[in-house]
Amino acid sequence: SKLKDCAPRLEVLDVSMTEMHADAYQSLLGIFQTVQVNVVEELLCGAGAAAVASLVQEFRFTHFSWPQTPLDDGGLAEFEKRGPYSSVQVVDVNGCGADLLANPASMRIFLGCFVSSQIRVLHVSHTGLSVDSLEELCGACLPILSSFHMQGNLILHDKRGLGALVLLLQRCIALEELAIQRSGLVVSGLASLASVSPAKLATLTLGGDPVSLATSAGGDAFRCLLQRWTGLQSVVWSDADVDLDGLRRLGGADPPCLRSLILRASTKFCDAPERLPLLVSVLGGFKNLVSLHLQGMGLTPAGLEHWPAVVLPSVRRLDIGWNRNLLADPHGVQQVFRIFDCTPGLHELILGGTAMVAESLVHLVRHVISRNIEMIDLGGNTGLLHDEPGCEALAQLFEVAPKLRELDIRDTGLTVSGAGILAKRSAYPVLASLMIGSNTDVLSSVDGCREVGAWLSRCCSLETLDLSSGLLRPESLLALAEHAVCLNVSCLRMQMSEGLLRERGGGKALRALLVRCPFLETLELWDTGATVHGIHGLLDSS
Repeated sequence: SKLKDCAPRLEVLDVSMTEMHADAYQSLLGIFQTVQVNVVEELLCGAGAAAVASLVQEFRFTHFSWPQTPLDDGGLAEFEKRGPYSSVQVVDVNGCGADLLANPASMRIFLGCFVSSQIRVLHVSHTGLSVDSLEELCGACLPILSSFHMQGNLILHDKRGLGALVLLLQRCIALEELAIQRSGLVVSGLASLASVSPAKLATLTLGGDPVSLATSAGGDAFRCLLQRWTGLQSVVWSDADVDLDGLRRLGGADPPCLRSLILRASTKFCDAPERLPLLVSVLGGFKNLVSLHLQGMGLTPAGLEHWPAVVLPSVRRLDIGWNRNLLADPHGVQQVFRIFDCTPGLHELILGGTAMVAESLVHLVRHVISRNIEMIDLGGNTGLLHDEPGCEALAQLFEVAPKLRELDIRDTGLTVSGAGILAKRSAYPVLASLMIGSNTDVLSSVDGCREVGAWLSRCCSLETLDLSSGLLRPESLLALAEHAVCLNVSCLRMQMSEGLLRERGGGKALRALLVRCPFLETLELWDTGATVHGIHGLLDSS
């Protein structure tokens, strides 16, 4: 409760995983506007549900969000008793019970808790949603519903279930986002969904079902959907089974608004050399495609030799991360040239998890990087920055890419000497986001944090700083605070430095850093071993 005196603008307190009970929850709500609680056993059952229901009503919450928090029939009845909650606009009960919405009576009680005409977001994934319950939902008035998630409820293999979803799409004219993965969808079901044309639907997530892009029938159904759902901007197909027959059917589809198509295919996708050229040729026909996503598809230098000469002028974001060993030597970088030649408008580049080595980074910086690049993700390339050549190349990167605003170098083996090399550069005038977490050698040492602090002092436009999983210690954090003259960051993430806030010294070190951050709005500290002693240190202004 003393935090409120220390930080008078604090509005959101996240106390997830703290075994909170209803009485403590009620006390906290007298102090803070919002308390987020996740995975708290028994909170929404019996007396706990009654207390929470009263608070939702009293404080006129707009969000009823309890993902993964068990909610039983008794708790649901308590909520109905004190409803409806006319202020609630967001309802998220994902994973709140395997049978929570299994029968239509439960769905009626559930809907009775709210004013359906006020609901903008409804997430009911993994709740045992049945065909009957979905039909019950279709009868509700949902004129402003914009987001609907129903993953993990296996009902779309049933004609009635599919018909109910089609009816929902027809009635919910404001719907913009739909997530239906792992819901039992088959090829004929995808074709049925393509029979309607939801005007505003912009985001679709599917996958993990019998329907696939491995067959001509699946490709035909998906092509039809892309052409009928003319407002689609983003499609994510997880666990996608993609093969030549299905891909060929997508050729020439050219969805008018589609900006991002993410096919999370198998890592063996590129084992057949003809698949990648066909996929790229198909995507080349999508004239408005902004994001080219080839993450974790088994790309190899040899496979990239088959890259077709197809120009993708609208692509701004390229993701070839987590293709193991793709950039383990300069030969891989040379093959990546082929992609860069086809994407002249590239602004964002994801190369994480490709086993990139320092020699590859040097080659990339000298010969490849466009001056228009604004974001680069090198995270997960363990050892990339362990030696000086890699760090020298990274420093040079800012010379050849002067517009670079976002950099991710998490888990790249950054060392004390490497941080020193980066700190010696005169300035990083446009860098706005820096993620350097998981580099434990530099962040756990006092000397390393001195160099990092000096580096940060040269980043005058920095807004987001991520130091997570860096094994920060009180003395190293204090060194960082002392050498970072002034930070303009609005978001600071320091999660998963276990033990950082266990003792008073850790709290005092954190306070010293916060004093350097006058514009800070978001601070994330979960899993830092916070105790009452650490919090006392944070509150100590002496």
